[in-house]
Amino acid sequence: MGLDLGLEKAGIEVILACESDRACRETIKLNKPEIALLDDIRDYTPQQIREAAGLTAKDDIDLVVGGPPCQAFSTAGKRKAFHDDRGNVFLDYIQKAIALRPKFIVIENVRGLLSCPLQHRPHNQRGKNFPPLLQEESKGSALFHVIGRLRQNGYSVSFNLYNSANFGTPQIRERVAIVCARNGKKVPYLEPTHSQSSQFNLPQWQTFYEAVQGLEKVLAGRQRGLKGR
Repeated sequence: MGLDLGLEKAGIEVILACESDRACRETIKLNKPEIALLDDIRDYTPQQIREAAGLTAKDDIDLVVGGPPCQAFSTAGKRKAFHDDRGNVFLDYIQKAIALRPKFIVIENVRGLLSCPLQHRPHNQRGKNFPPLLQEESKGSALFHVIGRLRQNGYSVSFNLYNSANFGTPQIRERVAIVCARNGKKVPYLEPTHSQSSQFNLPQWQTFYEAVQGLEKVLAGRQRGLKGR
């Protein structure tokens, strides 16, 4: 629920979550018992999702946000894109999101999505002794397939690669964020709040040490409180 907690901090009410991992589901139930919780997104129709969230067909949804499985697009995997069951969840998510017609759709995924082809040709089958790459085998064709589907349904699309360290998180973590708007207007890119070496008059990246500084005193205080009870 990392995305969901971030949304709550931004003032957005989260009314439904979808998680297929059993341990994660138990964590959500324990910490957020008030929200509706669904299992595998593929097992529900858009109507069932609305009903689970307590919404009618006429209720307007502000935002649908998700991070579909990334293994099918990661450079560490076989890069089968939508020929992988996990990659197909990505397409199903988009299809359900479009059917729900929210004002905004947000998709988060790994950096590999930027270069992943619709159809991966092994590297030992490329070069001067082999036919040139087809369009569906070219870099980024999986992402452009997704963008095309969203635009065909009236959504504008903005996408960019963001590093969490540039936004005050004490961790270097790169992720692609795709933001889509139902009104057709292109959503602006996020502006960094930090930089690696204080470029652009921004504060320097926060270190892990800085993030946990003072935590020992806080924990000690809590332990004393527990002993007092």
